[in-house]
Amino acid sequence: MSIITHKYLKIDELEDRLYQSNISKACLEQSTLVILPTGMGKTVVAIRIMIERLDKGKILLMAPTKPLAQQHFDFFNKFLDA
Repeated sequence: MSIITHKYLKIDELEDRLYQSNISKACLEQSTLVILPTGMGKTVVAIRIMIERLDKGKILLMAPTKPLAQQHFDFFNKFLDA
């Protein structure tokens, strides 16, 4: 098992899964809509994209509910050092 490492990650605990890597690369190349089942790592895909874009400016992430927005905030706060 390999781990994702990046200067913007606080801790090296995110597992590097090939399908998430492939989705992230596709998202960086063109507009996309990521649809995955619950628990398959959509938030990790978002983090992978964010850490590649942070040097270029601000990032806006929207969520349809307050609990989901809070869940994203907690996850990003745990893993991102930005």
